Amino acid sequence: MSSLLVPVIGVLIAVIGIAAAVTVWKYRKGGKRHEPDYYAFFVMGLIWTVAGAVSMFFSGFSLSGLLGMGVVFLAVGLANRRKWKENRKKWSDIYRRQNFIVLVLVAAGVILLVIGIAALMLPE
Repeated sequence: MSSLLVPVIGVLIAVIGIAAAVTVWKYRKGGKRHEPDYYAFFVMGLIWTVAGAVSMFFSGFSLSGLLGMGVVFLAVGLANRRKWKENRKKWSDIYRRQNFIVLVLVAAGVILLVIGIAALMLPE
């Protein structure tokens, strides 16, 4: 397990660094604040709740963080159910540069997912 610790910490530091850089960039840019997409919170909460429940079932009913976070996201999404249509953006409504950024972030997420799965499958 200790052989996986260094790559996991490295990926975690990289993700935190990227998030901090994006936050600082957005703050300095001075753009207007956007209201969150509460429908996306609901969908994410639904997915995480199901994944957490499955995780709990297969791990002998130990407490799962995914389940807890999923319930929180579900609650936030449902509490703001009236705002679901206000901030929905269609793919055609997003600017071309934003499309590229979204595609790059999705690709980076998929690559991190594959690396994580590969790291878990490596023999100790």
